Amino acid sequence: MKDESFEELVASVREGSAILRGEVTPSRRFAWPEELLLRAPRFKSRVAQARRSLREGQGVSIEQLREKHGINS
Repeated sequence: MKDESFEELVASVREGSAILRGEVTPSRRFAWPEELLLRAPRFKSRVAQARRSLREGQGVSIEQLREKHGINS
């Protein structure tokens, strides 16, 4: 690897580390379609229902998950 490329890589890793530590804000952020879907108010109830159905289909009841994670509702 060329020295110049290596230095760019090192700088990039350092910048990424600083972003993860919260010392620097990222220059951009990408939103994936799933993330957008989960945030859309009209889909929240559908997503929640789908998740419940998936959990129940795997033999794990909602009550078991609530107990495991300390959720009371």
